[in-house]
Amino acid sequence: MDYFDVIKRALTVTWKYKALWVLGFFVGGGSGGGGGSSSSYSRSFTFDSTSDSMLAAELERIGEWLALYWLPLVLLGGAVLAFSLFFSVAAQGGLIHMVNESEENRQVRLRDGWREGFRRWGRTFMIDAATVAPILALIAALVAAVVAAVGGIIYAGDSSASAAGGAFVGFCCGFLLLIVALIIAAFVLGVVQSLALRYGVLQDVSFGQALARGWNDLFGKRGAFVFELAMIIPGLVYAAAIGMFSLVFTVPSAMMLASGSAGPGAALSSLLALILIVPASAYAAFQSSAWTIFFRRMNGLELAPAAQVPAPGQNDFLPPPPEPPAPESPPYV
Repeated sequence: MDYFDVIKRALTVTWKYKALWVLGFFVGGGSGGGGGSSSSYSRSFTFDSTSDSMLAAELERIGEWLALYWLPLVLLGGAVLAFSLFFSVAAQGGLIHMVNESEENRQVRLRDGWREGFRRWGRTFMIDAATVAPILALIAALVAAVVAAVGGIIYAGDSSASAAGGAFVGFCCGFLLLIVALIIAAFVLGVVQSLALRYGVLQDVSFGQALARGWNDLFGKRGAFVFELAMIIPGLVYAAAIGMFSLVFTVPSAMMLASGSAGPGAALSSLLALILIVPASAYAAFQSSAWTIFFRRMNGLELAPAAQVPAPGQNDFLPPPPEPPAPESPPYV
C-alpha cells in the first residue's frame, strides 16, 4: 500500500469538504489554542506583581473569590466537560461516515454526519472508553509512584542519607519503566482505537467485535503500524507550522506583558487562541480522513475505477462499413 498516497488523498478530501472541519472542531479543534492564554496570564501576573505585599493581596482576593463561587464554577466546568464529551463522541462517528461517503462518490452532508454519529454514539463511546482506560490507569500509576517515592524519600531522610538515595534511585527506575509502558500503550491502543471505530461505524458490528477485529488487524495486517508511523510526518509538519505562526503573536504579547501592558498582551494571546481553532479543527478532520481511507484500502473497500468511454466522433471508433447488398434471385421460369 502507498501510505503517502493515502495521506495525499486525505488532504484532498479534507480541503474539498469544509463541512468536515465542523466535526473536527468537536473532535479536537476546540482545544487548539488553549495553552497560549494560560501562559500569558502567568507572565502578566509575574510582571505586574512587583512586591510581596501586592502578591499576597492578589492571592487573598483570588482565594476569597474562589471560596465564594467554587460551587457554580465546579458545576459550570462539569457541564462544559459533559457537553464537549457528548458532541465529541458523536463527531468521531460522523467524520468517519462523511469521509466514507466521499470515497463512495456519494453526497457529503453535515446533517448526515451528525445523524450517523449520534446513531453510533453508544458504540463509539464504549470503544473510546475501552482504549483510553488502560492509559488512564498507567497515568494513575505514575502519579501514585511519584507520591510514594516523595513520601519514601522524606521518611528515609530522617534516618539515613543512603536510604533516601536508594529510594530516589528506585523511583527513577520505576518512573522510567512506567513512562516507556505509557508510550507503548498509547501507540498500540491508538491504532486499535482507530481501526475499531471504523469497524463499528462502517461495518455495523458491536463494540466488542470491533475491538477484537482492530486488535487482530494490529498483528494480522501490520500495515496499520507502518501507517501510524507515517502519520507522524504530517504531525511534525503541522506542529512546526503552528509554532512558527504562533511566534508572530507570542513574541509581541510577551513584550507587551514585560512592559506592563497586561490588557493588550492578554488580548493578543486570546486572539491567537481563537485563530488556532481553525487549523486545529482542519487537522483533526484530516487525521480521521486519513485513517478512514487507510481502513478502506486495507479491507479492499475501494471502488473500481470507472471505464473511460471516449467521446463520439473520434477516429478510433468509426461506424462499421455498410453490409454489401444481397444477390438478386434468378427470374422465375
